[in-house]
Amino acid sequence: MGLATFILVSQYTTTTIFLILLLHKLYQLVAFGLTQRKKPLPGNLPQNFPFVVVQVPVFNEVAVIQRSINAVCALVWPADRLRIHILDDSNDTTTEIANREASEWRKRGVDVHVIRRDDRVGYKGGALQNDIDNHTPEQAQFFAIFDADFCPDPNFLTTVIPYFYDQESRFRENVGFVQTRWDYLNSDLNILTKMQQIILGAHFFLEQPFRHRTGRVFNFNGTGGVWNRKAIEDAGGWQHDTVIEDSDLSYRTWIEADYRFIYLRNVHCLNELPTKMSDYRSQQKRWTKGFGQLLRKHAWKVFSSRKVTLSQKVEFLYHCISPISCIATVWLHMFYPLNVFTEVAVPWIWVGISVGCVLIFIVYYFAILWMIYDSFVGACKNFWKLPVLYILFSGLSVQLAYSMIEGIFSKDATFVRTPKRAEVTSVDPSFIPENRLAEATEETERQCHREPQCLAGEEGHYAGDLTKIDDALTSSSDEQARDLKEVTKSQSSYFTTKLSFVAIMELLLALWSIAFVVLAALTLFHIPLTTSFNQNVFWLSSIIVLMLFTFTGYVW
Repeated sequence: MGLATFILVSQYTTTTIFLILLLHKLYQLVAFGLTQRKKPLPGNLPQNFPFVVVQVPVFNEVAVIQRSINAVCALVWPADRLRIHILDDSNDTTTEIANREASEWRKRGVDVHVIRRDDRVGYKGGALQNDIDNHTPEQAQFFAIFDADFCPDPNFLTTVIPYFYDQESRFRENVGFVQTRWDYLNSDLNILTKMQQIILGAHFFLEQPFRHRTGRVFNFNGTGGVWNRKAIEDAGGWQHDTVIEDSDLSYRTWIEADYRFIYLRNVHCLNELPTKMSDYRSQQKRWTKGFGQLLRKHAWKVFSSRKVTLSQKVEFLYHCISPISCIATVWLHMFYPLNVFTEVAVPWIWVGISVGCVLIFIVYYFAILWMIYDSFVGACKNFWKLPVLYILFSGLSVQLAYSMIEGIFSKDATFVRTPKRAEVTSVDPSFIPENRLAEATEETERQCHREPQCLAGEEGHYAGDLTKIDDALTSSSDEQARDLKEVTKSQSSYFTTKLSFVAIMELLLALWSIAFVVLAALTLFHIPLTTSFNQNVFWLSSIIVLMLFTFTGYVW
C-alpha cells in the first residue's frame, strides 16, 4: 500500500467514525425538540413523609467539607424523618472539620452523623454500600446522594421526592431514581470551566432528557439525585468492580431489576467544576475508563436481553463507545500531516463528509449554547468558545483513547478522586444556602400543607436553619487555609510526578504537529525543502490549521 492510498483509507475511516457519532448527536437534538411535551410530572407527598437518608461520601475534602455540611443540613424536611450521613474516609483534617460542623448542627436539631470505616474498600461505592448495610435505619426509603462539592437548594427534597409518587400520593414502585441537572458555582472562573460548562451542558440539557423522554436507559450521575432504596437492593447494591459505580448500578437496576428512571431538566443542583487541567484530566480519564469497563461488563446482558429494545441497545452502545472518537482523533493527528510528502488528489467526497462533520459540530454545540444561556443572542456572544472546545478535545484525545482501551481490557478499578479546591469566586450570592433558606422554608410549608412545627428540631428551629451559622460557609479559618495549602501542594501536576507512555506520546504528537506546521508553511510560501513535497494549497492550508489546533491542545 502506497502512502497516498494509506492516507485516503485513513481519511475515510476517521471521518466515517466522526460522522456516525455526530449524526447521532444531531438525531438527539431533533428528537429532543419533538419530545418537549413529555416532561415528567410530580405527584403529591403522602401525609406521613417518607424517611430520607442523605449520603455525602467524602475523602480528603478540606476545602469544601464545611460548605457541604452546611448545605445538606439546610435541606427542608421533617426533622424526625431525615438523617444525614457524612461518609468520611479521609486521612487528613477533613474528619476534624466534619465532626465539628456535625456537632454544631446536632445542637440545632439536625440528625447528622460522621460515619467512619476501617478501610477504603470499594472507594465511593464501598462507602455507600457500607452505610446501607451498617448504619441506615430500616424505615429509610430514599437515599439522597451528594458529592462533597455539591450545594443542593434547601427545597431539593421537597421538589424531587414527589416524583416517586402519583397524584393520589401512591408510591410509584417502578421508579429507581430521580436525577437532577447539574449547575455550577464557578463556570465563569477560567477558560477551562467555561469549556466544561458546554461539554456538561450537552449531557444535562440534551442527552439525559433525550434518553429519558424517548424511553432509553440513562445513567445516574453519581450525585445530585435521589435513589429508591428497594431499587438498589433489588439490583444487588453498590458494586466496585468499575470506576463509575453509578452508571453500573443504573444499568443493573434497569436490565436486571426492571426499574425506570426520571430526569428533571428544570431542577438543578449546584456544584464545583475542576479548575485546573490536571484535575479535569484525571476526572475525564476515570469517566472514560469507566465506560470501557461498563461495555465489558454489561454488553452481553444488554444485547442478549429481549426486554431491551433495539433503540435502547443502540443508545447503550453509543453511550459506551463514544470515546472511540478520541482514538480516531489521535489517528487523524498522526496520518493527516503526511499529506505534505505526497501529491494526493483532493477527494471531494471526503471533503464533503468532513465539512458535514464540522457543520454538525457547530450546529449541535451552538444549540447547546442556546440552551445554556437561554437566548440566541447569548449563544452568538459565546460562539467563540467552539474552536476552543475543539482544541480541548484534541489535547485530551491521547489520554482518553488510552483510558478507553484500558477500561475494556483492564479489571483495575482504582478510584482516583477529583480534587475540590473551593475556587468559586464567580458564585452568585443568591446561590449560597443561607441566603435562600427563608424563602425555601416558606415555599415548602405551602406545598406540603404542613404547620411549621412539623419541621422543627429539638430547640424549636427549623431543621435547615442556617441563620446562626457564621461566615465559615464562604471563608475558611487560618488553620483550614493551612490545611488546604498542604493538600494543594501534594496534588502536583501529572508531568511532575509521572513520565508514562501516554505523556511521552503526547509530547511526541505535539512535536509532530508543530514540525508539520513549519513544513507546510515553508512549502505554502514556496520555500520547500524538496520539490517532491505536495504543492496543493488546500492540503497545506488545512494541515497548518489542524496541526496548530492540535499543538495548542497538547500544550494546554
